[in-house]
Amino acid sequence: MDRERLILEHQDLACSIALKYRDKGVPTEDLKQEALLGLIEAAGTFDPALGNQFSTHASFRIKKRVLEALTREGKTGLRASELDDGMLAELPAPEQQAGDDLQLPEAMPELEKRVLSLSYGEKLSFKEISIRLGLSVEKVKQLKQKALRRLRSMLAHPQDGV
Repeated sequence: MDRERLILEHQDLACSIALKYRDKGVPTEDLKQEALLGLIEAAGTFDPALGNQFSTHASFRIKKRVLEALTREGKTGLRASELDDGMLAELPAPEQQAGDDLQLPEAMPELEKRVLSLSYGEKLSFKEISIRLGLSVEKVKQLKQKALRRLRSMLAHPQDGV
């Protein structure tokens, strides 16, 4: 069987494995992409002469890629509500608003603009932003990634708006 055919016939396998990890803090689309990369890698390393089924070989490679992505993202599950008062006292006061100078598109959702503003304008960490906005650290990471993808898309296709 050729490589392209293996990939096309087993895309559903890759997606189903990715979906098992969807609530772990990495956007589902990113998990699917990692799973497909694992599938492509599996198609390149598969040797039918060894007597294994491709789906068995691919499952291992796909899971490996997805789990590596989760590890890279460092999903610890730390939420702002779990921080003690001592940690909160070390953070800058909310009045220190330096990040409003960023020029972000008006079409971008306000929460995404706020996350980028706090991240790049005020140079706050994910943890500090999560406390400021009352969101989990994971949600802040997701919003930042989504906002950056949106900006890239807007730059690539300025006529589309969003």
